[in-house]
Amino acid sequence: NSASRMASRPNREAALADICTMGLSDWLKRLSGQFGWRLLALIFVLLHLLNGFARNLVGPAGAMPYLFRSYQLPAPDVLVYNSVLHSIWVVAPLFALLTDLLPLGGYRKSPYIIITSVLGTVGCLLIFAEPELSAKGSLICLVLLQFQQVAATVCCTGTYVQRLQGQEEYGADLQTYVSFGIEAAGLLGNIVTGPIVQGMGPRAAWGVAALPAAAVGSLTVSGYFEERAVDGAETRRTRQAACAQPVVVMLSLILFACMIFTNTLTLRYASLFANISGYLIAVSVVVVFFGISLNPKIAQVAIFSVLWNMLSINVDSALFYFLTDTDKMLKEGPHLSIVFYNSVRGPVYGLFALVGIYTYNRYMKGWNYRKVIVVSNVASAATTLASLIIVTRLNVRMGIPDTVFVLILAACRSMTLQWTRMPFRVLFMYLCPLGMEATMYSLLKGTSDLGNSASDSLGAFLLDYLRCRPSGTLAEDAAFENLPMAIIVTACCGLFAALLLIPLIPGAPPNCRLAGKDAEVAQNSLLSRLFETSPTPVAGKLLQDSQKPRTYGVLDQQGRTSLEDGLK
Repeated sequence: NSASRMASRPNREAALADICTMGLSDWLKRLSGQFGWRLLALIFVLLHLLNGFARNLVGPAGAMPYLFRSYQLPAPDVLVYNSVLHSIWVVAPLFALLTDLLPLGGYRKSPYIIITSVLGTVGCLLIFAEPELSAKGSLICLVLLQFQQVAATVCCTGTYVQRLQGQEEYGADLQTYVSFGIEAAGLLGNIVTGPIVQGMGPRAAWGVAALPAAAVGSLTVSGYFEERAVDGAETRRTRQAACAQPVVVMLSLILFACMIFTNTLTLRYASLFANISGYLIAVSVVVVFFGISLNPKIAQVAIFSVLWNMLSINVDSALFYFLTDTDKMLKEGPHLSIVFYNSVRGPVYGLFALVGIYTYNRYMKGWNYRKVIVVSNVASAATTLASLIIVTRLNVRMGIPDTVFVLILAACRSMTLQWTRMPFRVLFMYLCPLGMEATMYSLLKGTSDLGNSASDSLGAFLLDYLRCRPSGTLAEDAAFENLPMAIIVTACCGLFAALLLIPLIPGAPPNCRLAGKDAEVAQNSLLSRLFETSPTPVAGKLLQDSQKPRTYGVLDQQGRTSLEDGLK
């Protein structure tokens, strides 16, 4: 494993070189000969089409804002809806455990994929075919599609990682196929969004997205997962392995409970107060339980992740209305067309995300974690403040066209966003104890997802407090008067949060493992020290078991190679 990790970058470069020298067709034939065309087709539909193309087509960067505009939803309410959708990804670690621990009809993945495929397809078709569907009804349909995307990601990743066992030398080729396919399909989704929305309306995008959503179920029914049925003895062994890691199971359940709690409050009471109260409670619960249950060095990063992401407040919904409102809605606005905003600005944003990853790898990968987080947050705050130039119309007085400045701003924001995210992707990987990389990585990523949802909630509260409530209605110039103040608060909060919480981040250089054996998950945690002094019959036994060497289930053993190779 050490040798394969050291060789991962040359292998990846060799994979790209093979594509150039052999040609894409021959390279795919070689890949198909090694793994089978069924696996490549499964990845193409579940990851490339559903999580690349469809996600960019109907997601927050696609047709979704136009759907919300058709309901004349104010910008704060749009952010509340976004917080609900972001929170669905928090369920990923528990869903991964569920598929291992509770097979349906003897199969771990296929039944869950079929169920979520039906739900996601129905959600797409309802939005497409029911123009009278309420805003809340559309939100529920979007949740169904989002949950299908989560299930497809978890199950498909587990499947192709399982096929990699014993064929690690081909891991770079397969990971290249996965990653570049998602990026290329997502870019295509961005390009076609503009013409579809402008020509047929936003709901037509969900009619297109229903095709890959339905194709997922069709391929699964046709047996493309190629999974064998597990017997009762194997299921019992997997459950025993899960019982041996009670801390991980407990934290997965806590993240899931937080998602249910916040979304229930939001949908039941439909108020900003209920939404933000739910997220403040949920974040507090996560901070406390992660803080007392995990090894301190892992807990500190998890706490930083959830708090920093929460305080990186999001007000993009108001900025979307400002950039795309027509002259009848906003007299002195940029008045960007749908095609330009989505089919030109969107691809630029996506391409410069790759530039951000490259520049991080080229110039910042040797910095210690604290330095790169501080520098990247300073750059991100500066880019956010640059939005003031177009909001105050200073760019027009400087002679810079709106279209040019929007593209420059999109490129800079995309790059700096990658700079702020990349150190955490690397840090999460090296904080995962050996033997349970996939599970711990998904838990740490779950704290980030919860923080992002809370960020949307805080952004909704901020916009509402500043009376910045544009909704795409006629003559709403007054709704943007306090947008500059919202942008300033957003830029300052994220930067100050990073500076204030930076002591929680290890000052270690990157590319060195910060966690060793699996026992280190709960070792020296407040909970473990408490039970060492006064153990209880049940909880003390569980914590002691969690610190013993053990064999993990399929998920962790499979996730290790893909996780480390993919991130590198």
